[in-house]
Order: sequence, then structure tokens, then C-alpha cells
Amino acid sequence: MCPAARPGRKAKETLLNVVSEVPQARRSALDEAFARRSLTTCEIALGPEHPDVAEAAATLAKVLEEGRRYDEAEALYRRALAIFEQTLGPDHYETAVTLGNLSTVRQARGDLDDAAGLYERALVIKERRLGPSHPELAVTLNHLAVLYRAQGRRGAAAEAYRRALGIWSRCLAPTIRASRPAARATHVSPPPARPQTREPERAPSRPGVRYNPAVPDIAGVLFDMGGVVMESPLHAIARYERERGLPANAINRALAATGEAGAWARLERGELTAETFCAPFEAECRAQGVEVDAAAVMAAIATAGVARPIMLEAIHRLRARGLRVGALTNNWRRAGPDDDVIPHRLRDHFDVFIESRAVGLRKPDPRIYLLACRELGVPADRTAFLDDIGGNLKPARALGMTTIKVTAPGQALRDLGVLLNLDLLN
Repeated sequence: MCPAARPGRKAKETLLNVVSEVPQARRSALDEAFARRSLTTCEIALGPEHPDVAEAAATLAKVLEEGRRYDEAEALYRRALAIFEQTLGPDHYETAVTLGNLSTVRQARGDLDDAAGLYERALVIKERRLGPSHPELAVTLNHLAVLYRAQGRRGAAAEAYRRALGIWSRCLAPTIRASRPAARATHVSPPPARPQTREPERAPSRPGVRYNPAVPDIAGVLFDMGGVVMESPLHAIARYERERGLPANAINRALAATGEAGAWARLERGELTAETFCAPFEAECRAQGVEVDAAAVMAAIATAGVARPIMLEAIHRLRARGLRVGALTNNWRRAGPDDDVIPHRLRDHFDVFIESRAVGLRKPDPRIYLLACRELGVPADRTAFLDDIGGNLKPARALGMTTIKVTAPGQALRDLGVLLNLDLLN
């Protein structure tokens, strides 16, 4: 039965519903148009050297790569790589991801040696940033093993596969910390019956949306909080930088330089409180040539803690349809008697609520996604995940989730509505 003939389907269709009905060649043209418009908008709003511009360029490159326009795709990936290296640093996770994307294009063009070299660079960065036993390394090692086999380097391929297997064997063991108070980690409701079966259709892959076509339907949805359900803290940080006369993106570059060992990551894993965080964070920023008042930065972020009514209404509709809905957020413990950054009234909108500071893990660590799916009671390959940061979506996608990059509430709900065959806006 075609979508328009389903009982109860609303007559009014969004633009994305229309896109799903047009021929594949035209859909590809629309994908490219959307991606080019996104890139142009980012360039106008943020300037040509902003990390969001790099991500938009990489998204357009992916569209062109899928159309086998490898010359154009490679040029855009190289542009994104140059921006990431300049703004975030040569050892940043996004730099490694872009090296991997560039490697894929070089492989498609038949240059296996260059492709393997690019992936080896990506592996070195990830190992340095994430440690030798991080699950993301296993994903990279698998890709590298495929390249080695294509080169005829069977010994190197076997070694890469062995390393990947060892990492997965360790990481998938039940080692996630359970010593944290369960009530602080999650708000759990009993799993409902499986939602009514939908036809195994998929809307076309669009920029920002990565579908898992092997799965007949989605049974659970995970939402990031800041920048998705709530207003974005990134805007508050940018405003703080402007008011203090700091270079644009200065704080983000300082965060990238310290990575998982830095004060910010430790704060979000619950290893530091708001009051013990300030001094080390200010020292780390100072080492990068940036003078900040950590308390003022956190106060600025607090101003972004406003829920978006349109998202709360959509969450209500999803739960009413029998889908499991959870929150997966990186947050921290505030000083004082009320230590919750996110109000309790917002938690009640979700079946489960996973927060980094309570479970001792933070995005993009793959283990927190697996934990969230387990608490949600839905396998990763039947879960959709919405986040406004591309680096948080990539590990989820590697685990089999369907991911949606959120640039605006309306766009996110249109994309999710097409995926689920629901009208979440009207």
C-alpha cells in the first residue's frame, strides 16, 4: 500500500514527504540542492573558516560521493579537512573522521595506497585521542583491514581484524560502571508492547539523515537535550566570546586541545563538580592563549536551558504512538543543593533519561549509546538518535542507529516524521 493510501494519513504533506515520492535522479538533485544551500548559509552566517562550514562541506561531499562525482567530493573533503586542522587541530576527532571520508573517495578512484595512508593517519589520531582500547578504533581497524585486503596485504589485514576483535571483546563485556545511583542515571518506565508494524519503506537518504535500510521500522528514539530539546548552549558560548572580545570559536579550540583528559570532559563524566571545574578549565584555556571566566561561561550556558515546546509536543506524540523515547545528554553537576542542570519537569517527558555525569560516560564514547539502548529496551539498529553535533552522531551510526543531524527544530521533526511516517509538526 502506498503511503498516501494508509488509513489515517493526513492529506497535507511536508516538503520532505514530497521528496520521498520523486524519482531517484531528482531526489539526488534535491539532496545536492539542500546540501549546497546549507553550506552557503553557514558561510554567510559564520565565515569561510568555521567548523560548521567544514561539516556542511563534508555533507555536500557525501552527496556528491554517492553520485560518483569523486573529483568534486574530494575537493570538498580536502576543504573540510583544512578547516578542521586549522580550527580544531590536526589531532582532533573531526580531523580523523574527515581523513576517513577522504580515504573512501581515494579508494573509489583506485588509489589504494593513498587511501590506506589516509586511514592510517585517522587511526593514529583516534588512538592518541581516545586510547588504544576505544570501540571507535575497532571500527577504523575494520575499514583499514578491508583496504589492506584490496591491496593484497593479507597479513596486515589479519592483524587489523585481530586488533578490532580484541577491542570489541573487551568493550562489549559488562564493564560499564553500575555503582552510580540508579535514580540519578535514568528514569525508567516498563517497556511497552512493540509499536504497530509499519511497512519496510525508507525515505531517501538526505543530508544530515543517515538511515539504516536493513531495519523494517524504528521502535525507539533518543534525543540529545541542549541544541535539540532545549536551546543550544553553543549560541550562549558564542555570545560570551563576542561580549568578551575573544576570537570566534576560541573556547571550542581550547576544549579540542585537551580532549577526553580535559576539565570539560571530566566535568561531564561527573569526575568534577561545577566548583572544582573552574580552576583547571581556566588554566587549560590560558595555556591555549584564551582568558576566560569559567563561572561566567557556565552562567551563560545556563541561559540556554529553555525547552522548545515544539519538541516536547513531538515527544508526547511519539510516546502516545507506543514508541520508546529517551534522552541522552552530556551534562554536569552544579554546585549547591539543586545540582541538576536539567529541570526534573523535563525528565518526566521521557521513558529513560541518560546523563553523562551520572553514568561516568559521555558522548561520543560508544558505550554510552549501548547503555542508552539497553535502558530504552530497543536494539541500536531499531533506534533513531537526534543530536546537533556531528561528532556525536558518527559513533551512533557505526553501532547501527539511524541518525538525524539537528540544525533547527522544524527540520529535525520533518526528518523524523518522514522516517516514522508521522506528522510531528501539525
